Amino acid sequence: MHYFVKMKYFIHTLIIMGTNIIDKYSLLHLLAGIVFKLLNISLYHTIFLNIVFEYLENTPYGMAYINRLKWWPGGKDSKDSLINSISDVIFIALGWICMDLYI
Repeated sequence: MHYFVKMKYFIHTLIIMGTNIIDKYSLLHLLAGIVFKLLNISLYHTIFLNIVFEYLENTPYGMAYINRLKWWPGGKDSKDSLINSISDVIFIALGWICMDLYI
């Protein structure tokens, strides 16, 4: 029983939005990478645009803007951790690379 409690805590800690490596938006970033590849946007530009997005969405203005959007999937009350922002860039690149290998 003790093992399952530790595993549940580990998984919960791993997926808390904006603070850890994987959160509920990781799949969204992966899918965005696929879309960028389908739109023939280079991997370099995909990564560059995502880094710019990650920076802007974590500024006070960016968070306020996101919180005003009705269609955005969830609010944004605080900045993402550095590790989460880095993993978001990795997930978008993985989506792009997976699609590149598929096509």
